[in-house]
Amino acid sequence: MTIDGNLTSATATTSNVASMFLDRVQTSANKEAFRYLVAGEWVSATWRQTADRVDELAAGLLALGIEPEQRVGVASSTRYEWILADLAIMCSGAATTTVYSSTNARDTAYILNDSECRIVFAEDSGQLAKLIDHRPELPNLTRVVLFDGPGDGDWVITLTAHATDTELVQGYRSWIDRVEVPASFTGLLEFRLGQRDRKAMGFAAHVPHYLAQASFPEATLTLTRSLNQATGLAVPLEPLEKASAANLADIAEEMQGSSEVQELVATLEQQYDSLQAEQPDRVPSAEEIAAEFEKFLADREKDD
Repeated sequence: MTIDGNLTSATATTSNVASMFLDRVQTSANKEAFRYLVAGEWVSATWRQTADRVDELAAGLLALGIEPEQRVGVASSTRYEWILADLAIMCSGAATTTVYSSTNARDTAYILNDSECRIVFAEDSGQLAKLIDHRPELPNLTRVVLFDGPGDGDWVITLTAHATDTELVQGYRSWIDRVEVPASFTGLLEFRLGQRDRKAMGFAAHVPHYLAQASFPEATLTLTRSLNQATGLAVPLEPLEKASAANLADIAEEMQGSSEVQELVATLEQQYDSLQAEQPDRVPSAEEIAAEFEKFLADREKDD
């Protein structure tokens, strides 16, 4: 099978499900492929729209380092996003490991660890909680991609889309219904455009709080991919992909060289993960994060 940059071209001989999907996109691009519920209303997706989503997800898997035949898990009930994830896994050359949404936490961890899954698509905070509870038993799992729910900017990935017109964000599932943010020029611009019935759309990438003041090309890469997907632009991604890979490698090397940094980051992330599992709608405040940091330093002084 051969695939072009937009996942639209396949050889004449259909040898697998990914090829069958791409062939169908070519022959039925503007025909309805699926319907799914969003806020209680049925939304239609064409084969082309579905392929665009699959393209984005497959590119994301490759950017996260997935290699041919490596395993990617899907822990979810049957839904449109399950189909998108499965197709993206196949189109990226990886293999799917499925876990029933009703599978208990211990068995879920066993299945994912036994298959050596590198990435897992999880349906919601309930499925995520199973992974968090058994995270030490999942040494190969580097990322969790949530269908519904907030990410932590590190182990758990998600993206927030916003717009002046709800039609522009169909297919982007939000983990909150309403959010208040500090005023900014871009926020005001989007608001004023909406008042004038001009369509506008934007994205917010969630960055780990301990990297907020540092260079983090992965966030720019994520936003640029979303921009290309939403607008049809073709902003080159290769320079950002290289910069992101180098930056992530530098961060990993720096963390490996300092046990104190590893302990601090692990403590903060564990607190965040536990909080999200218990209270998925609540995010730690700056004061809470600062208090945890001070507690960490105080404990270190006691140990010394």
